[in-house]
Amino acid sequence: MLFVQTVTASQLRDKLRDLLSRVTGRSVLQIVHRGQPIRVLMTQEHYLTLLGKVAAFESGAGNAVPHKSADEVARRVAEAAEHLLADEERPHGKSVNG
Repeated sequence: MLFVQTVTASQLRDKLRDLLSRVTGRSVLQIVHRGQPIRVLMTQEHYLTLLGKVAAFESGAGNAVPHKSADEVARRVAEAAEHLLADEERPHGKSVNG
């Protein structure tokens, strides 16, 4: 799994210490915020490791790996983010009868 958790900006504000403590090793936290670009938090070591892998992949001659287009990946991430934000906006708490 690429992301250890996906949270909204308000969840990050409320649980900053707990969420930051989860960003260790290869764990990556994805943050969505309405009207803003999606952001990720990861350790610098993991980031540099990923950059090294990308550089090694790009320098390899004739490597053909099937993949989705960036537009397709962006569309899917945006849909997931919208769903997450919609869930956050739903009223929580007491039921109609309680």
